Amino acid sequence: MHYYKKMDVELLSLWKDNARYSKTLESEEECLKELFGNKNMNKKQKVLLNDIFLETDVIENLIVYKEEINKNEFKYIVLDGNRRLSFFKIINYPELIKKYDLNIAKLIHLKDSIKSIDCKIYDDLTEAYKHVELRHLDEQNGKGTVKWASENKDRMKEIQGKEVNSIGFKILKFYESTTKPEFQNVKKQVKDKSTLDRIFGYKDTYSGIFGLNNKNDYDLYNYEHQIKINEVLEKFYDVGGKVAAVYTAKQSKELFSDVPSLPKNDNQISFDDLSTSIKELKGTKNNITNESSNGNINNKNHNQYKIKDANLFNWTNQGIRTDNSLLNYYLKKLVSINQILSNDKDFIIDLAPYFYRLLLDIAIRDITDFIYKGSADSILIPNFSKVAFNTTAQDVSCVNANKISNIISICDNLRKNEHKNVFNNYKKELSKFGFTAKNTKSIEKFVNDLNMVVHGSSQNLSKQILEKYDIITLNLIQLIYSFINLK
Repeated sequence: MHYYKKMDVELLSLWKDNARYSKTLESEEECLKELFGNKNMNKKQKVLLNDIFLETDVIENLIVYKEEINKNEFKYIVLDGNRRLSFFKIINYPELIKKYDLNIAKLIHLKDSIKSIDCKIYDDLTEAYKHVELRHLDEQNGKGTVKWASENKDRMKEIQGKEVNSIGFKILKFYESTTKPEFQNVKKQVKDKSTLDRIFGYKDTYSGIFGLNNKNDYDLYNYEHQIKINEVLEKFYDVGGKVAAVYTAKQSKELFSDVPSLPKNDNQISFDDLSTSIKELKGTKNNITNESSNGNINNKNHNQYKIKDANLFNWTNQGIRTDNSLLNYYLKKLVSINQILSNDKDFIIDLAPYFYRLLLDIAIRDITDFIYKGSADSILIPNFSKVAFNTTAQDVSCVNANKISNIISICDNLRKNEHKNVFNNYKKELSKFGFTAKNTKSIEKFVNDLNMVVHGSSQNLSKQILEKYDIITLNLIQLIYSFINLK
């Protein structure tokens, strides 16, 4: 029999006969020495301590055996969760904290902020042992915890909206969704993410065949990359599709030696090139001079911001599906820029308005083309006027309040009502900032602020405004490509 209860930490005891130990221990102190004394275990303990400290919670239930010592007197022994409980016990042993180099401030914080822990309490020791075994002994044909393969871990990242870096996972997802006839032969055979990671992770593949600087630069929305990936895999499956054929870089290079290479993209910027370019641009920015009306030269930064620590371009998983290689290129570079300038928020902030307008300009041109080419006719409401989407000149920005409000309006008034749910999250987020089809005031301010900065005017934009514009830009792009992908 078992039940669940939130137990006072002070009432819980470490298990002296823990399966982690080679023998039964005599005291709480010996248990702590066993848990923290081993170098490898000490490292794991510090990772766990940091995790509990950040969460301010012990997330998983402890498995506890309720042992009767005397009549109506019980001892609560933790059979699973000793590592977690140890942080609350070692606080009473200052010499051990010092010996094992633990963060005393974090330990004190845990003791002060977590007074009780969720427990699953067993009266029957046999039943308690069975539960512990199911957690720790292997899968036991499915009775125990089945460990996730790397594909499952990547899928969990995707579910949580986190970026999945595995090219193998991205390739599997592409073949899963594609209906194009030229990819169906490989689609029937493609599997094993780790083998795909191996093939496309070799430098001779990403650089030699695809002309890329980095294995993370594959673009699964780029048709040229799709075709070339398919060509490589056709070759691989023609020889049996076994990992032994590509186990080493040399084997892979030999197998794909007759696969023609894509032309090197001269517009591609490597991580190192980007670092250098930005450093040079920073030097230019810091030396900007403006000539006043009386002829004097005054140093002046291009833009003026009230706060310099806004968290921008945190677009790890944009949810943007587009065939536009230019937009995909810039979206990827935002990640690199954030890495390069992680300690220089000022410069990221100065760049932000330029990137917002650039990305929106590309996206709005895409939806304009989509509408004018007739691709959207079956989706749009009857008698839809295309007048709002007639600015296509290359030297004129498409980022204007009229177009943005009409884009929102389109998604409000679709002919096919079943598509409306596709846009709900983006529209809901935009409406928080006053971005609705009927409210152009907020849209006009957003557009004017971006254009004033881009055209050289000095603007006062607070941290809150910039972070708001960051969310607005991302959601507008997501809205646009959700509409385009309805085709």
